[in-house]
Amino acid sequence: MFEKFKKISLLIVFILISCEKRNKEEILRDGLYEYSLKRGVGQGFIDNFIIEEIAFIEQPNQFDLVLKVNKNINKKILDTYTLGIHVYSKKINLSQRSFDVWDIKPKIENYNGNNFIIREFRQPVKEFDSIIFFLYDNDLYRGIIGNRIVIRNIKL
Repeated sequence: MFEKFKKISLLIVFILISCEKRNKEEILRDGLYEYSLKRGVGQGFIDNFIIEEIAFIEQPNQFDLVLKVNKNINKKILDTYTLGIHVYSKKINLSQRSFDVWDIKPKIENYNGNNFIIREFRQPVKEFDSIIFFLYDNDLYRGIIGNRIVIRNIKL
């Protein structure tokens, strides 16, 4: 009887552990593998700067927008450009324009050989009409450098 109880207890513990929500570090170390809130992109802004995948990782009181970029990205590119991020959603309360601006200075975070650019946001939005990514010069906006990358219909 005790042996049967022991086996059932181990099974329950195993199920609870396997159902446990993975944290951000684990998701990034795994290279977004088998993570459900991601989408393949496979598009580049310029040579040697490619977004392979986009993901959203839920954190307490915020989400992290995660861009998995190519492993051989040129670090000088990151120092030269700002990453423009324009977010379109009917759910964001905007007064004078139809999009929100989340521009950042791209900085690589490396987890287990995978390169990521991460932008935190605290919007209570779980649905986006589109997100547009583009590069522009650090010192002054003189237009888009290279290609724009557009991701549509995103639900978290």
